[in-house]
Amino acid sequence: MLSEIVETLTFFVKASYEAMLTNPGPFFTEKDYPDLTGQKWLVTGATGGIGLDVSKLLLGQDAEVWLVGRSQTKLDSAIKTLQQQFPLGKIRYIIIDYTDLRSVKPAVEQLRGEVDHLNGIIHNAGVMFVPKGSVTKQGYEETIGVNNLATSLLQDLLDPLIENVPN
Repeated sequence: MLSEIVETLTFFVKASYEAMLTNPGPFFTEKDYPDLTGQKWLVTGATGGIGLDVSKLLLGQDAEVWLVGRSQTKLDSAIKTLQQQFPLGKIRYIIIDYTDLRSVKPAVEQLRGEVDHLNGIIHNAGVMFVPKGSVTKQGYEETIGVNNLATSLLQDLLDPLIENVPN
């Protein structure tokens, strides 16, 4: 068991080191974002980390950004942060608890009542290292339920909004 852990860690350290030496860096960064005025984007996992940072980049290019989070408290905090930096930014939100598939459809129905299209979706929400035995409200293993099932259901329900983007 210990030798397997050491072997795995050695692999990741070597791979990371090699990547740092050979990686030329990102090819598409915030300087490459086009003007997004009038576009509507949805970002999941937008209450912190990468999701919040991506929301800032989109708002910085004048997109209307729909934040998806699992709690009103976290969304309020993220919105406050974004409004400080982008006081004129168009920030909206919906609440989806990815551990409960029943929360997805009502949130999408709310969104569909307010927009007729989305220009893009950034699926960022997810979980890692959940406690052993963690399950969703529907009884699925939590990592599968959150990272795959809820995300797939959300995308399926949002497809008509993506397909309806005006030319």
